[in-house]
Amino acid sequence: MKLSRPKKIALIITSVVILALVIAVVIINFYVGSLIEGKIREALKKSDTNFEVSIRNVNFNIISGNIKILDLKIQPDSNLLESIKNGEAHIGSVQSAEIPLFKIAGINLYKAIVDGYIDLRKIELRQAHITFYRGRKPKQEIKQKGNKKTFRTDSIYLKDLNGVDLKRIVFKRCKVDVYDLVDEKFIMQSGEINLELTELDLIEKPEKIDVFRMGFDHFKLELSIDEFKLPGGWYNLSVKHLRFDMVDSSIRIKGLKYWPQYIDLDKMARDLKFTKEIFNLDIKHIDVYQLNAGRMVNQGEVYIDSILVNGMSLNILKDKRYPFNEKLRPKLPQQLLKTMKLPLDIGKIKVEKSYLRYQQKMPDQKELLTVTLNKMKANISGISSVKDSIKKGEVLKIRLNAKLMDKANMDIRFVMFLNSRSDTMFYSGSLGSSMFKPFNQALVPALGIEVKAGKLNSIVFNGSANSHFSKGKMTMKYEGLVAEVFKKESKDKNKFMTWVANSAVHKNNPGKKGKLRVAHIEFERVMYKGFGNFMWKSVQSGLVNTISPTGKHEKVDTPDKNEPKEKAKKEKVKKKEKHKK
Repeated sequence: MKLSRPKKIALIITSVVILALVIAVVIINFYVGSLIEGKIREALKKSDTNFEVSIRNVNFNIISGNIKILDLKIQPDSNLLESIKNGEAHIGSVQSAEIPLFKIAGINLYKAIVDGYIDLRKIELRQAHITFYRGRKPKQEIKQKGNKKTFRTDSIYLKDLNGVDLKRIVFKRCKVDVYDLVDEKFIMQSGEINLELTELDLIEKPEKIDVFRMGFDHFKLELSIDEFKLPGGWYNLSVKHLRFDMVDSSIRIKGLKYWPQYIDLDKMARDLKFTKEIFNLDIKHIDVYQLNAGRMVNQGEVYIDSILVNGMSLNILKDKRYPFNEKLRPKLPQQLLKTMKLPLDIGKIKVEKSYLRYQQKMPDQKELLTVTLNKMKANISGISSVKDSIKKGEVLKIRLNAKLMDKANMDIRFVMFLNSRSDTMFYSGSLGSSMFKPFNQALVPALGIEVKAGKLNSIVFNGSANSHFSKGKMTMKYEGLVAEVFKKESKDKNKFMTWVANSAVHKNNPGKKGKLRVAHIEFERVMYKGFGNFMWKSVQSGLVNTISPTGKHEKVDTPDKNEPKEKAKKEKVKKKEKHKK
């Protein structure tokens, strides 16, 4: 098909125009790219002389509005690092960054040049590696007049700008490390971190020129952490996915894990030097509702309506072959809240569908003491460190329900008055029926006693405590208790001690005469041990006082004490009637 002369001319003109535009775009891209690169290099030369800053090159695309900065490196020089290490600088830490790709996407040049308004689709940092170098505390800190300047999101000064609209900030496959210059080792290292921030706005304040506030009305954050080696060298942390949404003020976390950096936990216990819990935590879901983010960012106060923890699996190991650190003074929950510097207020925390396993390595015992709480759920309310709330009489309440050893229903409650000068708290609990044998996982390693027979019918207890002493009462109903005692450092049966134990202890409660023993709970706290030990030892005193003939208890009548006599009378009447017939 032959084209007419006018069509040929039109086609040639169109081709020339397109070619001219392509050449113009290439020239503009090259010119603007070179201009941007020149400006960046010029700014780098004028930057702090204590840093070595370099880039490989800058690419610019006028059509897409993309700027790519390749191989950006910002490194503190050796003199600065040495002075920070020795505490001779006015700062105690410094950062370095290696960023293979720094991308600014979708920039509107016309708005930026003509209107002074920065409109960006995305800022992306890919495979960035940021290192924090930490040294000694500065010997001479720079004195500032008045209050120290702090970054405020509601008062940001930016000269000659009319606003900023930034859709997304993305960190892809990035890493963050903390290096101790004094000890010459990494104290924190991360695996790959992915972070995305969306809907960030800078809005000019009408009452002040060149002063902006950050707009968080539609802000969202998404984060995943492959692995984080936490400071101290003991634990790792990972998060499969975290999402924060400003619209509904919620945080949703999936797949939170916290586990030891040690593969050999015996070595970890040895390196800890003292008896200390080793934790391994795995949580499927955490939902945080109504977090006041503005108050947290601007005022440093954490206010949360509620938190839901679902599918928690917590394993705790304590190696008691090592000494306790007797210098410690662990605080009770109410004491922790009252002395907390961070203003914290959480309406309630709810734990569902969870599991806890506590294990101890005992001296001279090969078997681990093991206690499990299956189908665990908890409700905690009144969590506050805010002084006004404490003065008004805020009460911390804790309720825990679980299947102890997957057999007996357990219900425990604590009520702690935050405004109490003596840190008074009240506790109560109950345990449902079960055979005694499942508790051997704890009794054999701890006491060298194995229960061969017997049934627990119920336990009910209540009491009060302060930071030093606990007292209360316990009613433990059981029947047919028979036990064996093992020789120390051996699984061989100690026949004499077994005979003594079974002869001495009360085998039933109520006893043969129908009298019910109500035991006293009395325990003086060991001040270098924590809340868990305090409560367990209090309950243990009630158990011992119930079973032991020398234990502190009182006898009371039971409603069913005459039941055996009534049965005997009825049987006697039946036999007489039978004989008459």
